[in-house]
Amino acid sequence: MIIDGDTHISPQLEWGISVTAEELLAKMDKVGVDKCVTWVHQPYIRSKLDNTVEYIAEVTKKYKGRIHGFGWYDPRLGLENALELAYKSLNEYGLYGVKLNGSLHKFKIDDKEIAYPVLRKIAEAGKIAAFHCGCDDISNTHPYRIGNVAKDFPKMRIFMIHMGGEAYQDASASAVEVAQQYENITLIGSQVPKTSVLNAIKILGAHRVAFGSDTPFALMGAELAGYRGMMDEADIPKEDQDMVLGGTIAKVLGIS
Repeated sequence: MIIDGDTHISPQLEWGISVTAEELLAKMDKVGVDKCVTWVHQPYIRSKLDNTVEYIAEVTKKYKGRIHGFGWYDPRLGLENALELAYKSLNEYGLYGVKLNGSLHKFKIDDKEIAYPVLRKIAEAGKIAAFHCGCDDISNTHPYRIGNVAKDFPKMRIFMIHMGGEAYQDASASAVEVAQQYENITLIGSQVPKTSVLNAIKILGAHRVAFGSDTPFALMGAELAGYRGMMDEADIPKEDQDMVLGGTIAKVLGIS
């Protein structure tokens, strides 16, 4: 079973590269991906955000077992509005968790006044907190900030998306160091060098690292082939490859 741990969809064309749920599923079928984790596609603007999250909830139900949707948290909308959307995502929509992107929304992801109110709701609901973690805004999204969250919410499962990559620089060494300290963090290696993913597998174990493509910002088939080639060349055992390509995400999501 192959699970892509980082995909984005939109109900309408955005930026010229966005995909609908049906287009995403077609890509998955073409390259042999069985399931995916999905969140909002850019642009992340107030007039479209509610509708897009609702759309993700609808297709998560429509394509149950294939699309595993997450909600969204944008404090620029005002704390009350952002928390309301997060509450709907977790409770009314039945999504798997909520994603926070401190790079796009310009906030520190361990900020006690801005981030922690929604993190408490995620923890109370027993859902997953997903964090953009990249060098495109390392100050706001540094792995150590996710470590602070993991420490304060030890029972909450956390996805570290991009594991410190997502730019021409690479903070994945810090991501691995933080994940060594906190077992509730899972690294999703999208938009990060394959050598960095391999290092994470060797240090943390395959059960802590997961494949992600960042579709449609990257090519799903090419990223999957890169993962397979990287693990084959490094003689990663078949059972560990299976974990990275699907088993790790399946365990965190609680799916078969």
